[in-house]
Amino acid sequence: MTCDFHGQKIARVVVKVGSSLLIRNGKVDRVWMRNFVKQVVALRQRGLEVVVVSSGAIGYGAQLLNKDRAQLTLPEHQAAAAVGQAHLMRAYDYTFRRYGVISAQILFTRENFDQRLRYWHASNTLSTLLKEGTVPIVNENDTVSVDEIRVGDNDTLAALMTHLTRANLLVVLTEVDGLYDYDLNEKIDIVPDINQKVLNLIRPEKTSLGTGGMGTKVAAAKMVTQSGESAVIAGGRIPNVLDRLFKSETVGTYFPPNLRRMSSKKIWIAFAGASRGRIYVDKGASESLKKKGSSLLSSGVLSVEGDFEPGDLIDVLVGKNLVARGLTNFSAGNIDKIKGFKASEIKKILGKKTYEEVVNRDNLALVS
Repeated sequence: MTCDFHGQKIARVVVKVGSSLLIRNGKVDRVWMRNFVKQVVALRQRGLEVVVVSSGAIGYGAQLLNKDRAQLTLPEHQAAAAVGQAHLMRAYDYTFRRYGVISAQILFTRENFDQRLRYWHASNTLSTLLKEGTVPIVNENDTVSVDEIRVGDNDTLAALMTHLTRANLLVVLTEVDGLYDYDLNEKIDIVPDINQKVLNLIRPEKTSLGTGGMGTKVAAAKMVTQSGESAVIAGGRIPNVLDRLFKSETVGTYFPPNLRRMSSKKIWIAFAGASRGRIYVDKGASESLKKKGSSLLSSGVLSVEGDFEPGDLIDVLVGKNLVARGLTNFSAGNIDKIKGFKASEIKKILGKKTYEEVVNRDNLALVS
């Protein structure tokens, strides 16, 4: 079953909940959680599948351990996550079961997104949970995460979950009612394009319990809209905010999708997989990729960075600007040999018959 949302058919939605909404005075805000869960259950009764990305574990755990979150060492950070996650899920489980709904806990690290096979298995698991009628509660696995394998913040995790589950809509609930133009002192209802003018509106702000601010929320919205889905940033304390969104009331800030929806493969290439290196190209090659949807040819390559092999995921840049990501047909060493040469010259340079493209268009995704 689907619901209409700004003219788009929505079947599956990801809702991200911030720490400051969930935790009050060192404890789970049971009143807020009950109201939130009631709204999620109402969405399910409309026929929607819902995934919840929930922050709050570290902040809650730090409070339970009588620690200042800002002063936590890495081991204390991980310990706080372990304590907080257990208590947080207990609260979710109790509240959802009051409405006859089963919740499920899923914890991720960056590695679950980096590798295509893990990504595929995670996607299948979530699809099965949703088909079984559960509400998956997702968080980063901060108990084992270190910088090298961290997603970083739950706004980004929520965007990645929107891609992973092929959801049609991401709703980020926060303490503020949406994106504000502070010069005009008014909320922006719709952002058709997340350009530099929009980014300039973002003010640095972060709660004592959370890791992100409006910047990470807008970045998450951009990730989602670039892949052809919608996003909303809205106030989590607005009464019945989720219900009002699906009644087409002007709540929060709406970010409409790009016209083109990416395939699951290209979504993984563009946003999820770990890059193994960089290829720098000239402006002509960049324009050909963006305007013509062409493959990346060796003639447009200026330089290469990193140590990668055929089949690895790489970034394509013009100067400092990321243009695309793709799966390379050549190793870094061979690209360095053929850069600037025409495709017809590759066989002579490498001494064997090989691919004509550095990255085939089917394995390349634009990101700007």
